[in-house]
Amino acid sequence: MKSALLVLVAALLSSAPDSPVFAANATVQLRPIRGEVIINRTNSAWESQQVQEPCILPNPKDPARLVMFYSGVPATNRNTCFIGKAWALKSDPFTWHQDEHNPVFSPAKQGWDSGSIRLDAVLYLAEEDAYYIYYSGTTGSIQDRIGLAICPAGAD
Repeated sequence: MKSALLVLVAALLSSAPDSPVFAANATVQLRPIRGEVIINRTNSAWESQQVQEPCILPNPKDPARLVMFYSGVPATNRNTCFIGKAWALKSDPFTWHQDEHNPVFSPAKQGWDSGSIRLDAVLYLAEEDAYYIYYSGTTGSIQDRIGLAICPAGAD
C-alpha cells in the first residue's frame, strides 16, 4: 500500500495540471495564474528607480472603483521615496490610472522624516473623509520612526 501511494504521489508531482491524473482527481479545473504590470516605474521621474508597497482599498466615494497608494523611488536619488496614488475599476483591476498630482506625499524639507519615507499602511476614515497614511521616516539611512499623514479624500 505504501508503495502504491508513493507511485501516486510521484505521478501527481510529475504531471502537468491538465494531465489525466489531475483531471480525474480534481473537482475544479485549474487555471494558470499570470501577473500583469499595473504600474510601470518608467512613467515618471519620481518613481523611475522602483515602485513598491502597494496598498489597495475600495474607493469610499465610488463602489465601482479601487484606490491604490504606493511608493516610488527616483533614479536620481535612491535614498528617498515618494508616495503616489492611482485608481482602477473593480471590473478591470488590471488597468490603473495614476493621479495627475503624483506624488501626493513626499519627505519633509526638514525634520525627522526629511531623509526618506516608506509607505506602511493606509486607512480611510469616513467621519473625516480622509486617508490616514501611516509611514516610516528617517533623516538617515534607517527608518527609525513611524508617522501619520492625513490626506483629504477629495473626489478620488
